[in-house]
Amino acid sequence: MIERYTRPEMATIWSEEHKLDTWLRVEILVCEGWVREDAIPEEAMVAIRTASYDLERAQEIERETHHDVIAFLRSLQERLGPEGRFIHLGLTSSDVVDTALAVRLVEAGDLLRTALDDLTEAVIAAARKYRNTLMIGRTHGIHAEPTTFGFKLAVWVDELRRARTRLDAAIGDIAVGKISDIFAGSGVTHKLKATGNMKLFDATLDAVGMADEGALIFTNFVDFDQEYGHRRDVAGYAAALEAFDARLPELIARLRPDDLLILTADHGNDPTWPGTDHTREEVPILIFSPALSKGEIGIRQSFADIGESAAHWLGLPPGPHGRSFL
Repeated sequence: MIERYTRPEMATIWSEEHKLDTWLRVEILVCEGWVREDAIPEEAMVAIRTASYDLERAQEIERETHHDVIAFLRSLQERLGPEGRFIHLGLTSSDVVDTALAVRLVEAGDLLRTALDDLTEAVIAAARKYRNTLMIGRTHGIHAEPTTFGFKLAVWVDELRRARTRLDAAIGDIAVGKISDIFAGSGVTHKLKATGNMKLFDATLDAVGMADEGALIFTNFVDFDQEYGHRRDVAGYAAALEAFDARLPELIARLRPDDLLILTADHGNDPTWPGTDHTREEVPILIFSPALSKGEIGIRQSFADIGESAAHWLGLPPGPHGRSFL
């Protein structure tokens, strides 16, 4: 970045120190995941959660090794002691570097959003101030019919608002489990893999903790379909529902005031029905937000209503199919 044109807040995000800080956050979160897999003892996390590195030492090691990640890890492990052997378990350099880059891109996006909001408010104020200020219009490089300076600024406000919507869409979508595969990766900016409903629930909680404002998180709890529905395992299905239901308070507790939770299914799979194929009963749509009151949404005519409702909640323009129930 060119220093004289760079805002201090943006320079901080792209500084060397903040880059390593973000690498450290990624490494610690990975260790948290390994604890749940019983690959790292819980007692080791006491030290790992408070781990730190020495920037000057990391730079010194990098001059030796010509490898920035190795230099960072050695500096970290020198300070951490025996627990340092668990850092970077199962990872490649790109796992850390790419994930941390995504985090910093989101942080930079947040700065841009704030600046864009401030700019929009300033242009709105100017449009009102100069709404009666006459000026020459222009077309194809020549004078056209007179207009007002305020009107030209109002047109710019409309463009700034569309830019804000595009920026929000670019900053963050997170997929958990098989969702990225279902969508062939399209529109997915971050992917978490897990096997089994409870591991998927853990990954969903992680995703909620990582998610930026305006992010969209999908989780496909495939065991309901694959393990119990197709196999017509009534007892297994019931136990899985009870286990899922018991963990919902954990998820609800992590929701922010303006978050929206939607629970549904993309098809029926009644374990009491003959055969092994999908079934055709109506599926539930359960929604929750700290900002919503209790109520009924009735029987919907289209799955597209769910998409339209999510879009409405995120402030996106309506699409051609479905109607929001919010």
